[in-house]
Amino acid sequence: MSNVVFTGSYKPVDEADLCAFEGWLGSRFPEVYRTFIQRTNGGHPHKHRLRDPCACYIEGFYAITKASDEMSLYTQIPIMRPHLPKFLIAVAFTGSGDRIALDLRDDHLYHWDHEVEYDAEQTRLEELTLIADDIEELLSRLDGNDAPPADDELMKLARWSDVQELRKYLAQGGNINACSETGASLLQHACHTASPAFIEECIKHGAHLNGALHAATFSHRLPVVELLLAYGANVNERNAQGRTPLDKVPINIYRRGSPVIELLEARGGKRSLGA
Repeated sequence: MSNVVFTGSYKPVDEADLCAFEGWLGSRFPEVYRTFIQRTNGGHPHKHRLRDPCACYIEGFYAITKASDEMSLYTQIPIMRPHLPKFLIAVAFTGSGDRIALDLRDDHLYHWDHEVEYDAEQTRLEELTLIADDIEELLSRLDGNDAPPADDELMKLARWSDVQELRKYLAQGGNINACSETGASLLQHACHTASPAFIEECIKHGAHLNGALHAATFSHRLPVVELLLAYGANVNERNAQGRTPLDKVPINIYRRGSPVIELLEARGGKRSLGA
C-alpha cells in the first residue's frame, strides 16, 4: 500500500455500493483498483507529480458519488467514453486537463492527452501511454514535497452532502454553526457543493444564513439561491468586506447576465462595486 495521503475524498463505499456502481457500469472493476476505491473513494493525493513515462501532475481521482459532478465517476465516465477504447474508463485527471484511464480488463493505467489528435473514429490503445501496471504502482511513483493537509470535518460533511452523516455529526455534539479552519461555516461550504436537500437540512437544524447567499452566488447555483431566499436570506447582506452577494459575480459574467443574477436583481439585489 502506498504512503500517499488523500484529502477531499468522498463517503467510503461498502460492497453493496460498489456492486451497485459496477451494475451501472456493466463491468466489475479489476481487483487492485477495486481495493483502492474501497479504501480511498476519490480525492486529491498529497503527492501528485509523475515524472515517467510522461510528465504530468495528477490532481485528483474520481469517486463513486453523486454529490459532485466534477469528481463523480458517474458523470466523468460518460463524458470521456467517446474518447477512449470501450474497455477503458477515466478515473483521474491532471492539472493540464488530461485524464488517467483504467483498463477494466487488467488494472493497467494509461495517460490520455487532451492535446493529441487521436484516431477520429475510435482511439486505439496503442495511441495512449501506459503509465503503470496498476494504481498501487502509480501511487508509489508519485512524488512531491507538499505535507499531507488535514481533512477538515466540516468541509468533509459539506463535500459528502450526506444527510445521515450530518445527523450523526449533530447527535455526537457537533455545532451546526461551527466554522472550519478557513473561517467559513458548514452552511457556507455546503452552498458551494452540497445538494439543496443537505443545505435545507442544515437550515432546519439551526444553521445561520450569514454568508450563505454569497457562497451560493459565487458558485452560481440557482436552486441553492432560490432555497436560501425562500428561507429569508438577505439579498443585500454585507460580508466582512462590505460586499453584497451580487458583488461575488465576476464583472464579465454580471454584464452577460444569468438566471442567478436575474433572480437576485428581481428580489432587489444590488452591487456595491458598480457595473
